[in-house]
Amino acid sequence: TASTGLDQFGEQSSQLHAFLYRQGTLIDLGALLPAGTNSSGVSINGWGEVLGSYTTSTVSDAFLYRNGKLRLLPESLATLDLNDLGEIVVRSESGAASVRRPDGTLVPVPDSQYPPLGNQNPHGYNILEPRAMNDLSQIVCRDFAPATANQPETDYDFVNNVILLQPGGADQIVASSSLDNYCFPTAMNILGQSVGYNVSLYFNTSYGDFFYDGGIAALYTGGKSISLGSLHPAALAGGVPASSAAKGVNNFGIIVGLSETSDYPENATAGFIYLNGTMYNLNDLVNTTASGLTITEAQGINDLGQIVATAIDASGSEHAVILTPEFR
Repeated sequence: TASTGLDQFGEQSSQLHAFLYRQGTLIDLGALLPAGTNSSGVSINGWGEVLGSYTTSTVSDAFLYRNGKLRLLPESLATLDLNDLGEIVVRSESGAASVRRPDGTLVPVPDSQYPPLGNQNPHGYNILEPRAMNDLSQIVCRDFAPATANQPETDYDFVNNVILLQPGGADQIVASSSLDNYCFPTAMNILGQSVGYNVSLYFNTSYGDFFYDGGIAALYTGGKSISLGSLHPAALAGGVPASSAAKGVNNFGIIVGLSETSDYPENATAGFIYLNGTMYNLNDLVNTTASGLTITEAQGINDLGQIVATAIDASGSEHAVILTPEFR
């Protein structure tokens, strides 16, 4: 949510605040942070604990809201995920990832240290980039090779895999990407299934050259990367594939996310739910009492089937919404 106001010169200022919605009440977590900070919630577990991040003009750090109190985690540059055990995956200012346990102990994630930006990989092995964690303390990672001295730093560096880190056990390749196809897991359930999106190279007929697409929603399981498709039936203008991304998966394997839906308006998206092998537009499934809002993205789904999503009204203003299924 955002609070806005006018300064003495009549210019509008805005500040983003993380919030927790519980039993019909919205709790402003940003109000518990130092003045002048922007904040956002990153993850919530089954106990109502919230992991988030905040920024000022000079600081970018993490926070944890637990038992009605907000605690700053200054050693954490980036927050990644929080499970029901109270464990947190964080990335420090040094670039290395760790699991922070409830007692404050930091357990390093192996091979997660980034080399200096623009430098070749000094380690000789791929980098593990943690993306999500489940309640079995399993961590899904993107396994990729950083740029070499002869190749400039890019967003997509060589072939990468989706790796499942087992606590105290062997690592498992959940999915492997092919040449010019890159995997980006975003969430994982207790079954070890992870979801995300794959970015691929395509030929743009309008420009007569190859480009990377915006990504297609994917399920990573059983050693395979399974494309979930999109809500748009065909390629967009110039042969651009309609993009989609999976953002959440519950412990029953039901997946939610967002997908492009049309050529115009540009980048028009809708939230989707994927179950029984089919992707459905959430706007086609909502009760008529929700008319006037268009669901543009679904971020998560719990085991009760409740979906947290973003919707816009007729004026274009965004709203956080919860979709609750009706069982008949």
